[in-house]
Amino acid sequence: MIHIDQKYTIWERFSIEDENKEALESFLKENPKASGLDIYDWAHEQGLDPHCEMLDETQELLEPQDNGGETTLEITLDITLLYSNI
Repeated sequence: MIHIDQKYTIWERFSIEDENKEALESFLKENPKASGLDIYDWAHEQGLDPHCEMLDETQELLEPQDNGGETTLEITLDITLLYSNI
């Protein structure tokens, strides 16, 4: 089987209820470099259940220059690389 793999960037959104705004602001003040995953983990630790969704309309193909010079398109036959865009 030939596989054509492309790398994309896409925004993911997760939501928590408005009543958690002050607690979230406090967490961010204590953790100014928090990543999205840090915030998500914090929400779970608070007993919250964030709703997650991929924002499909934000999907964009990545070019090698946007991926640290690494390939963003590979075509393989089984495990044999037939083509990459670098």
